[in-house]
Amino acid sequence: MSLNTLSGRFAVLTGIFVILAELLILLPSLANYRQDYLESRLERAQIASLALLATDESLASDLESELLENAGVFNVVLRRNDVRQLVLSSPIPGPIAATYDLRDQPFLTSARDALAQLMDPQNRVIRVIGAPVNQAGQLIEITMDTARLRTEMIDYGLRLLLISAAFSILTALLLNVAAQRLLLVPIRRVINHMTAYASAPEDARLIITPTARLSELNEAETALAAMQRTVTSSLKQKERLAQLGQAVARISHDLRNILTTAQIFADRLETSADPAVRRAAPKLVNSISRAVNLCETTLAFGKAEEPAPSLSRFNLALAGINRAMPAMPVFMIGAPALLLATRQAVVDGLMGVSFHVGSQCMRPTAYQAAMAQVGRSISRAGVIVDIVDVGGGFPSVYPGMVPPDMSEYADAIHRGFNEMPVSETTELWCEPGRALVAEASSVLCRVDLRKGDALYLNDGSYGSLFDATHSRWPFPTKLVRDGESAGELKAFQFYGPTCDSIDHMPGPFWLPADVQEGDFIEIGMLGAYGVAMSTGFNGYGEHDIAAVEDAPMASLYGLAPRSIPTVRTTAEENARKVVRLSRPKGKAGQRKSRRK
Repeated sequence: MSLNTLSGRFAVLTGIFVILAELLILLPSLANYRQDYLESRLERAQIASLALLATDESLASDLESELLENAGVFNVVLRRNDVRQLVLSSPIPGPIAATYDLRDQPFLTSARDALAQLMDPQNRVIRVIGAPVNQAGQLIEITMDTARLRTEMIDYGLRLLLISAAFSILTALLLNVAAQRLLLVPIRRVINHMTAYASAPEDARLIITPTARLSELNEAETALAAMQRTVTSSLKQKERLAQLGQAVARISHDLRNILTTAQIFADRLETSADPAVRRAAPKLVNSISRAVNLCETTLAFGKAEEPAPSLSRFNLALAGINRAMPAMPVFMIGAPALLLATRQAVVDGLMGVSFHVGSQCMRPTAYQAAMAQVGRSISRAGVIVDIVDVGGGFPSVYPGMVPPDMSEYADAIHRGFNEMPVSETTELWCEPGRALVAEASSVLCRVDLRKGDALYLNDGSYGSLFDATHSRWPFPTKLVRDGESAGELKAFQFYGPTCDSIDHMPGPFWLPADVQEGDFIEIGMLGAYGVAMSTGFNGYGEHDIAAVEDAPMASLYGLAPRSIPTVRTTAEENARKVVRLSRPKGKAGQRKSRRK
């Protein structure tokens, strides 16, 4: 019997529970046995003391010793009528190690004392106090040794263990047999059905018939039967689709031959003397070429023997030095398998690929490079892609950032698309994003508090200024005031209205030096990730929307200047005025000398 089976583990658990039950039975039983033993010694001592009290004469020493020996004690002390009297006595072999009062002893204390008595192998002298029976006095005390008590407790415990173990083992065997018949046999039947079905899943006769009496097993068999019927139906449908695919491939092959012949004759139409025929011939040739390409693509797809995708773990750190794919980045190693699995799952629908080079990307060639990487994944997967989405986030104008013209991005994307292994019917998508919406929105904030170069606004990280906090975006700013403002500009940092330490916008934001509490500040170019990222954290986030027709602070489309100049500090201006008279050292100085 193996521990990896249900029966093995059930047997082990049964044994553990039996041992636990034995311990729970043994300890209280030993405590009760010790209690009864000590009480019997008190009763014997009381009887012996009453024999002495029944006569007025003193007993002989040998008779007194015999009474103490029969009682199993050394001394007997009886308290009657508030008088404590040593009734019977004999020499005590040693000092008294402990005193036990049986008149009102809790169960836990009794169990603890019994366990300590059982674990102590030394013979010790103890004092036992109890109440006399039949109102024969107020209190009775005895002294006795523990050797005989421990011996009898051990004998009693062994007898109890043997009897309870026999019953426990019998119960465990019966329980194990019942579990085998009621649980394991039905489960083994289900397993046998699954094994038989796995060998021939297309055979509908091997589908399990739910017969289990237990509701849980019956539900499992019902679910298994439904799954088997679905798999069998899918396999039959797959077979029909395979036959249909073979027929389509044959038709495409014959059609390609026919179209090839038509293409040859269509090419000759271009040399016709009729001008109308010459004008129509290129269109006819182009249409026939597309039809031929479609037939070839269909044939290629039909020939592809695509294995089922398999999931596996791999180390990303080690994948970066994989020489089998030198042109494939680490994050795209699993892309061919993913594309293949998606193509297999999408039978009648469209499948596309999409990626995102990053918002505010200032290099048009980044799109072309990304499309080349995606193209290599498509080639390795050997699939047909219906849509290519190059993402978006095309840049807008911000202080110190003047993006290239949109035509450069369009040219780079078209070059990359032409180099991708896609068909003529593949659609090209893009999501302009920031380039379209950034100019469309500004936020007018109120200055609630000023502390030096820190301005506390009624908007912040949890409102419309998300990027100003997390991306440290240099949004353009403008002071909105009815009166005049100082001409000198000063760098400020913003704080939002919440108590969160993250609600901080370091800037710098250049504003007139005399900004006051109550002034309004326009923060422009917030159409992207502005109001869309606003939350209602700490009750903030309420705002009024006003539609205006004024020009944005900057524009890519001729509505405003194409750039936002940055403000130079005094240190930067002074650095620009410095005239360097010394000649640079090293190779730079040598090149300058040769030019002179």
